[in-house]
Amino acid sequence: MVKAGRNYVREHFRRQRLARKWVAVGQSQGGAAAISAARYAAALGGRGLDYRGAAATGVGGNFEPLYSLAGPNVPVPLPGTALAIGAYFFTSLDYVHPELGLDGILTPLGQLASERAKTECLTEFANSLEGVNGNFACSRPVASLPGWKETATE
Repeated sequence: MVKAGRNYVREHFRRQRLARKWVAVGQSQGGAAAISAARYAAALGGRGLDYRGAAATGVGGNFEPLYSLAGPNVPVPLPGTALAIGAYFFTSLDYVHPELGLDGILTPLGQLASERAKTECLTEFANSLEGVNGNFACSRPVASLPGWKETATE
């Protein structure tokens, strides 16, 4: 984004320039993005950029114990926000670790939630899931997937 922004300004605003110095700042999911940007900043930035650091707040973590409960017998009702965030988590995890087989245990409604998680923002998505029973998404417990605990913890 920093390279693209600098290139855009150089091409479209002849008298203006963006600084070479930059930082990544984010909250919650944006905090996770800032951490990821920090991890690759030096390698991907090249000599044209001067990466200074990252500030990340509200970065979620330690989700494995909670999401290990997901399955057809969810023990407690969950609010729409929790269901939407769960859909983001599982969809992202499936993208990075397809060998887990998460997509293989999704019900048709779980598959729909996964597809929606790829394109929808939290508020609209979460509101549409209010009152939906949390056990709708999986045909069997996610904890039964081989390698689940290790992969989700990582």
